[in-house]
Amino acid sequence: MQSNPMCSRSLARLARVVLAGVACWCLSATSGMQAQHATPHLRPFALVPVNIPGLRFYGSEGLYPFDGQDGWVAGVKQQTQAPHRYVFVLQQARATHVRQYVLQHATPPTPNRVGLVVADQRWFVWIQQLSGPNIEHDWQLIAHDMQTGHEWVVDTARAEGAIDASCEFNIGGDTLVWTSSNRLLLRSRVHVVNLATRRETILATAHSPFFYEWPATDGRYVAWTFSRYHPQSSSVTSTVELYDVSAHRSVPLHITGQASQPVIGYGTIAWAAGPISRDAAGIGAQDLRSGRQYFTRIPGANRLSMGPCTVGFAGGGGGGIWDYCTGQRVLLNEPSQYQMNSIVYTWPMLVGQYLYMQAIREIGGYLGYADPHGGYVAVFHLSQEHPLYDFYH
Repeated sequence: MQSNPMCSRSLARLARVVLAGVACWCLSATSGMQAQHATPHLRPFALVPVNIPGLRFYGSEGLYPFDGQDGWVAGVKQQTQAPHRYVFVLQQARATHVRQYVLQHATPPTPNRVGLVVADQRWFVWIQQLSGPNIEHDWQLIAHDMQTGHEWVVDTARAEGAIDASCEFNIGGDTLVWTSSNRLLLRSRVHVVNLATRRETILATAHSPFFYEWPATDGRYVAWTFSRYHPQSSSVTSTVELYDVSAHRSVPLHITGQASQPVIGYGTIAWAAGPISRDAAGIGAQDLRSGRQYFTRIPGANRLSMGPCTVGFAGGGGGGIWDYCTGQRVLLNEPSQYQMNSIVYTWPMLVGQYLYMQAIREIGGYLGYADPHGGYVAVFHLSQEHPLYDFYH
């Protein structure tokens, strides 16, 4: 028996409508319990295009937030007419003006990985990892002063096994913090440097099976994850340590259980709570002035980011925002992505009053295909009166 083509198309359309309705109902039901029984919805402040004429992304890292000020985004790109030249690009949401800074140290031989962290209107810091039989350095950590154009190598690792000679770093104001692990010496260290004065201090040193990772700073405080590897069980236990750079002293956190991946901002430190060998159990936070602690249970929370009275996170069904002052939270990307007006948003990152998400336009409606011209970075300006206001109304 032959099927009726018109009937088949109608059934297909009906199935898509039903699936969309079920997805929206699930999103509304899950989020409503968390956000005053209201369906979270997004109002994009701007969509910053990934593709800029004459430039192409280096790797697939995309655009990065630029300290949450006025919706700026940044990225490392290659010039299409001179692919050996890498530039650091700044673009403000809703604006066509682009600022470019040439990465002077990113010259042939080509680095196999470039990453960056930016803090304010003066500094950006980036890392390049090199490979090849005739290359002396495994990685170089490089700081660039956007006011003067001066650029210098802050730290480097020699012949220690490519990415295994790890360096993780973060920046806040004039303060740069990084952790370095040396495979040959079985040693791990926490470094901090004032970029304006170039005064460097080693805050902590550990030897195997202990190591440091996930550094964070807001300019005054520096935090990191202190971990121990257990070879018998092939597991890792961890906690978070905090140091006051201005007072030159350690600050107790009184964390119960395991913790990792700290972030600092707006007078608060937050961390992923639970063992890092399995999904984290939730998010913890502590007010650095009063010492008051907060906790919310969000399985699998990671990639934390900070705003005023808020913590952004991935995991927990896709990601979201937690308001630790009120205890409310809103879940995005539920169950795996959030879609509105034919645009799919993923990987939320909160910086100040701005929420950044990767955005891909779906052509052809529900279950369509991605825009071949590339994606965007969606910038959402959250309400100053209440951080989650836009998700409640």
